[in-house]
Amino acid sequence: MYVILGVFSAYRTGPLKIHLVETVMFWNDAKNYCRSHYTDLITVRSMSENEEIHPLIETNHWISLHRALWANWSDLTPVHFTNWETGQPDNNGVTNMTSCAAVDTSTGTWWDVGCSEKHEFICQTLIPYSRRLELRFQSEVNLTDPDAQQQILQQLHAKLNSDELTEFKLRWIKKYGVTFHKEQRKKT
Repeated sequence: MYVILGVFSAYRTGPLKIHLVETVMFWNDAKNYCRSHYTDLITVRSMSENEEIHPLIETNHWISLHRALWANWSDLTPVHFTNWETGQPDNNGVTNMTSCAAVDTSTGTWWDVGCSEKHEFICQTLIPYSRRLELRFQSEVNLTDPDAQQQILQQLHAKLNSDELTEFKLRWIKKYGVTFHKEQRKKT
């Protein structure tokens, strides 16, 4: 049995910077504008983020949620938080029209409106940060095997998700061309 050192980095999206755009556009045009000038339309991940943007707006503003079962934001990340007004989303009462989400200025709740309407919108710039962590294993498994390394990352990913951490990426860091290094056992 060997003590083996493996280093991985955890990349997670950090705080975001909010950009209010006072030009009215269709939802898709607003999304494209945000993607070309910032990161994307804003993804509201919690009530505190929703409460942060609500007082800043004076008219209804687009956010990055649109109807595809309302399951994903425009950047395809899953929706874990919503703040729909009672009775919303109602798919704008029409089944053949595309619906998008807008924040209501009076309540801060979200409304389902036609994407063909024009509204002001909120862009975001994500500020990424990463952390480098070292793990020590005692194992008889061959940790130079890419399948074993992938399984460890999958288990770490599952653990972080179960602790309600989201929006992160894990990867191994190689040093001198290898991921794991044997350490000398310390004599005690």
